[in-house]
Amino acid sequence: MYGDAFVQIVRPERSDGMKLPGVVGFRPIHPLNVTVRMIDGELRYLCYIYVGGTGLQWEYDVVHGDDMLHFTGPGYDGVRSLSHLKYVLKNSVGMAYAADEYSSHFFANGARPDFALEFPGNLSAEQQNMIRKTWAARHQGPYKSHLPALLTGGAKIHEINLSSEDAQLLSTRKFQVEDIARIFGVPPHMIGHTEKSTSWGSGIEQQSIGFVKFTLHRHLVGIEQELTRKLFRQNNHHFEFETAGLERGDIKTRNESYRMALGRAGEPGWMTVNEVRAKENLPPIEGGDQLATNQGMTDESLLPTTDQQ
Repeated sequence: MYGDAFVQIVRPERSDGMKLPGVVGFRPIHPLNVTVRMIDGELRYLCYIYVGGTGLQWEYDVVHGDDMLHFTGPGYDGVRSLSHLKYVLKNSVGMAYAADEYSSHFFANGARPDFALEFPGNLSAEQQNMIRKTWAARHQGPYKSHLPALLTGGAKIHEINLSSEDAQLLSTRKFQVEDIARIFGVPPHMIGHTEKSTSWGSGIEQQSIGFVKFTLHRHLVGIEQELTRKLFRQNNHHFEFETAGLERGDIKTRNESYRMALGRAGEPGWMTVNEVRAKENLPPIEGGDQLATNQGMTDESLLPTTDQQ
């Protein structure tokens, strides 16, 4: 929401106060408590950190760039990213809040003017107020709004349909849901807005897979690169998020892809049966580690059946 996320890397210290290259923990820091500066071509982070103790004790600390995990967002300029709250959501959330405030007042009263009462002749101001108060006492509120109305003295009731302005309010509220979801790249169905659930691909499943590919992926790659760069700079290790579980298709699609991976119609395989079984959380079997080549086919009877899956 604030554009950046900051997590300080807590490293061990020697008796003389020198920091060692290891890692003993992590300290998340709120973005509003961090000021970033570029000094001599390197980033420095001035942090306002809670240190605990007997009271609410805070202190300032300057953290070197190598000791700070800095996860950036849209509009990163080498120092800070743009805040969604300040630059992107200001108008959309403001409109949504205003529409919510208006609609809450619009529907708060069960005796809102859906109709008009007509009386013969002219009524004095005192009589008009008395009729309004009597009607409100009789029909106001969610438990009284459906009680039958009794009209006497030649009174008539006229229904007032929903005006175009009120109808526009309802459509505006729907649009604000979609607009805010669009800013974050979140399919509307993931926040309970299912009016247009089939607008992308073949439905909910394709929308969920698209969310992983086009929204989550750009965040996950930045996190992977930052963790690898700060924690495994001199090692042959790297961080990687496993998103296959989030992109799993239905059982028919998975079985078809597994047959292609195992090798079919003389094509060489690139996965073994036990690797396929591991994807489905099944234990390995004897003889399932052999990779099929174009000279031979892997026995598909070793694949998990539908009941096993």
